[in-house]
Amino acid sequence: MAIMIEDGKGSGQSAEVKDNKLRTYSVVELEQHHVNEDSGESYSILIDATTAAVDDQFFHIKNTGTDEIHITSIKGFVSADTEIKVLIGVTGTATAATDILPVNRNAGSGKTLVATVEEGADLQMTGGSVVDLFRLDSAAVSIDKITWGSTLILPKNGTLALESSAAAIMNLTVSCYVHS
Repeated sequence: MAIMIEDGKGSGQSAEVKDNKLRTYSVVELEQHHVNEDSGESYSILIDATTAAVDDQFFHIKNTGTDEIHITSIKGFVSADTEIKVLIGVTGTATAATDILPVNRNAGSGKTLVATVEEGADLQMTGGSVVDLFRLDSAAVSIDKITWGSTLILPKNGTLALESSAAAIMNLTVSCYVHS
């Protein structure tokens, strides 16, 4: 007995099966693209900080909203070769911090990222766990991009900091979106 698979709109069209495979037509898009287009909740965070010495934390974000913040990538350039530590779960109050205003990637959306976002020469956050470590080469070489396919997820009150192994100018863009 054969089972018919018909379209969901009642047109009477049935699905084609060839070589034991169902033929489909679909649209596949990244979740970040979907969220940006449908919810207007995709953001760029532009970092322009200069670390004072080695092992200085120069960026901090804390999710103060109720929905998860998904960090997808970091790109940009630095003035000196450095290793960047990505720490999640840092605590404390950032020292000598400057607020950063995330920019919504959907020009038609009036939404803003509900988070504390800061940069500085040495924020001196405490604790946290290193979730990633990567090297950025100086600006004379290239613009580097680090992408996390699984995203780095900050739940409500979740925190993340970036730390540099060298004193350098950091010109980076953090890409993120909000997932409800």
